[in-house]
Amino acid sequence: MDGGAGTDTLNVTQNGAITAPLSATVTGIETANFTSGTTANSLNTSSWTGLTALNMTGVNAQTATAAATTAITITETGLATGGTVTVNGGSSVTVNSTSAVAVAAAAAGGTITVGTTTAAKGAVSVTAANTSALVGNTEEATGGAINVTGGSTITVASTMASTAAANATVLTGSVDVEHVRSAIAIVGDSSTTAVTVSQSAAVAGVSSASIGRVGIKDGTVSVLDASRASTTAAGTITTVSITDAGGATINSGALTTLNLAGTLTTVNAGTSGALTTAANTTLAINLTGAVATGALTIDTDFKTLNISGNTTASTIADLVNAAVTTINVSGDAKVTLTDYDPATITGRIQN
Repeated sequence: MDGGAGTDTLNVTQNGAITAPLSATVTGIETANFTSGTTANSLNTSSWTGLTALNMTGVNAQTATAAATTAITITETGLATGGTVTVNGGSSVTVNSTSAVAVAAAAAGGTITVGTTTAAKGAVSVTAANTSALVGNTEEATGGAINVTGGSTITVASTMASTAAANATVLTGSVDVEHVRSAIAIVGDSSTTAVTVSQSAAVAGVSSASIGRVGIKDGTVSVLDASRASTTAAGTITTVSITDAGGATINSGALTTLNLAGTLTTVNAGTSGALTTAANTTLAINLTGAVATGALTIDTDFKTLNISGNTTASTIADLVNAAVTTINVSGDAKVTLTDYDPATITGRIQN
């Protein structure tokens, strides 16, 4: 198929699964739109010439591979228990997944995996919205894992919510229903400079004779630089932003800025690469309504912490860094460090 000169669009719509084999010869088609009414769609356009945008819409179990010159957009309307989204390559990758089918009890939603074989050349964005209809006592649903490898910038947003009908049933029932959001694992490549992860706020479950509420717990988050084990290369991830997490781990020798918001348990930035000589000794920690019930652990490579409180008051239960000498605090909102060891500070705490 040859689209010839100009800007050309290929539209394919069918009820069945769509497959574009690697052997297909396509030239001069700039945009390809594939829409399927079912699952198990698989597209490999890496050999196509001139394709700049691959747009794929389906229900579940989507697989897409494209060249580094093609922007990939995946829209999934029914990411269900056991389903998958797998994307490799692309100039950029955008995944929008909505779980129209509720996650089953004692199960996990579908997984989303980007860049395991071939990373995107540019930005990666993943949005996953899981739903649950569980109303049985002690039932629990978990959002599917989200795994991203590579990309110049990586943004992941994950939510888990009960259906309106489930909320109404639990409201008047003496049942204990819990949900856990997706575990999010991000590994940078040599181009990754910034990572942003957000989950909607955790909700405390309520179970009594008179009223009930579905509990929602945040999932774990890990952000790892590709060069984290190198003794000579600092890596590339300089900025990490996390909003709401059940437990977060950050490991990058290039880290200069850590942005935290929402409800957090532990935030472990206690290992920043493996450099013989640290690349950075100063870390900016920007807090916006962050409430950490556990420790915020910072690598001892950092001797100066510039902490900024923004918009809404923040509380860190335990600040851990045995080597810090200076803490500078600024911003327009109160910052409370409930527990830290001032004996290590030989410089100043300044506001």
